[in-house]
Amino acid sequence: RLERVPLVSGGLESGDDPSRVRRCTALGCATGVVALLALVALAVGADAAPGKLTARLGQAAGLGSVRAAATCEARVHEATKDSTFYAFDLFAFTPFNVKGEYTRDPPDANVLAAKTTPSQFMYPQWLRAPLRLDKRRVPTPDAADLLIMTDNLVDIAPFTAKFVWHTGHPEQLPGSWQRLDEWWRGVGGDAKGEAVVAAARERLGDLKKILEGHAAAGLGETQREGAASESTRPSSSTTHEETETALDSGDEASLSAIAEAAALESSKQSKKKLAFMLPSEWMFGKEDVPDALKLGAVIRDVFGTDAMTAVTDFDDGGPVVSSVVTTVPFTTHSALADELLATGGVVSYKNKKKQTFFKGTLARGAEGALGVQTMSRVALKKLEGHEAHDVFVSGDDKDGDLGTHPLSTSGSKTSYADGMRSSTFCWIPRGDNPTSRRIFDAIAAGCIPVVVSDDIASYLPFRWAVDWRSMILQVPEAVFAKNAIGTAAAVLALPDGVVDTLRSRADAARYKLLWNDRTAHDQICVEGKKTKCSQAPKLYLDEMLHRAKLGITDPGAPLCARQKNDDARFVDGGAWTAEGSCPPWLEMHGLCGDTAE
Repeated sequence: RLERVPLVSGGLESGDDPSRVRRCTALGCATGVVALLALVALAVGADAAPGKLTARLGQAAGLGSVRAAATCEARVHEATKDSTFYAFDLFAFTPFNVKGEYTRDPPDANVLAAKTTPSQFMYPQWLRAPLRLDKRRVPTPDAADLLIMTDNLVDIAPFTAKFVWHTGHPEQLPGSWQRLDEWWRGVGGDAKGEAVVAAARERLGDLKKILEGHAAAGLGETQREGAASESTRPSSSTTHEETETALDSGDEASLSAIAEAAALESSKQSKKKLAFMLPSEWMFGKEDVPDALKLGAVIRDVFGTDAMTAVTDFDDGGPVVSSVVTTVPFTTHSALADELLATGGVVSYKNKKKQTFFKGTLARGAEGALGVQTMSRVALKKLEGHEAHDVFVSGDDKDGDLGTHPLSTSGSKTSYADGMRSSTFCWIPRGDNPTSRRIFDAIAAGCIPVVVSDDIASYLPFRWAVDWRSMILQVPEAVFAKNAIGTAAAVLALPDGVVDTLRSRADAARYKLLWNDRTAHDQICVEGKKTKCSQAPKLYLDEMLHRAKLGITDPGAPLCARQKNDDARFVDGGAWTAEGSCPPWLEMHGLCGDTAE
């Protein structure tokens, strides 16, 4: 299946809010029946033949709710409820003194000038405070299953510090690095950077030695005592009976072999994984600084394959930093997060317009592994100026103020956040890599994501806890590039009941994908009648502890194995691709295949 677009005929699925599903009139049902028959295929299989759609309608509509205990999310949490972690900072100072509100978003025009904003990558800042409250946290590293280094890399990683300072202080001339170089020299960046990176190597090395010392001490004073202590806890290669026999016979050779096996087993069990908070993979993968300033190399050298991290994104073709094991949500645009704080987490849909929205640059893709502008962004420009499509694609970095909108005849401007708040559908084209912060902003704003990125699934976080395909519309890149206007018309033609249910599912998932649930990142969120708290920190910990426990390092691999009686809608965390597919809601408009117009 590619997507799971909901039905308005028959019962709702788990997580749907029945209060917002409109009852269709006879006329409305009659005019929408063709669309519904096509849409139903997405709930039961994207490859369903048109002749089978009617036969499958009853089957799809009759599906009951997924039992909470039968979800991958429940299984992962159950498997890690007794796991432990130790959270620590390597340093208690900020050598580079990068000041500014880099956890908040600047005006749109400043984002265009800098090409990005650091706030979208700052999930570690929002994660630190909730970590302190988790009951699985322990006070010493030797008692932990997972070590989590919680330092803010803006403070201690030279490349990250330079990136964040630069985005807050754009250069006066395109292509110049004069302001950045002057600031770096002024703070003594090279000297401080070399010192802090060398200190990080030493401190991480000391931590590893302490852990290895505890592991060695736990093996026992003698081989015989080591074998005896393992007699009630047999290793994978030594049974309890074999140990008892060797102890009774006094066979030194057998006892020695058993002790060695026990030592090996103990060593495996005591080996710790180090998780560190890397905002985006390229902050280590493309550290454009001298070797002595590369913090990423230090973590790799000291902990090697025992290091693991979650990132907001990585480049095409998979991670280049070997420690990347999964992704986490981008941080939501601060203006959208502020509104959710003001409304108690409730999105109002009554003033939304039946329109699509996009605001961004055309250049994305040229700076990533693709090296060229993406087809989806080029095609988006065709929607500029069309009725019901509030779309603006900046031609290049010289276009100036991103706030100036070509649809505005009175000089008014549509901001990025306001456009998402006021629109029903938001375009999510691929950029330098298949993912985008936009999809998280759209969900926060209650704007249905229309994803034009074939391989975004490998980058979507918490796929084992969020049924992404049930709340997004995914359009194959080739289909959109061939007929962007026709695709946009098909989006706007979706029945109101489908729109309502898509919104309901996004509402249910919103706080699994939102980090900034407080006014400041160092505060603690307390759930209440008018306050909703993010579930992302718990999901982050569940996943990292589960991956460390089972050794799952592939970001695209499932996190749970399907069981015999699992529901058809069970999400296991595996990825998918939209390339070569054709969702029925596009097929019914003749938008796919060789005959598509």
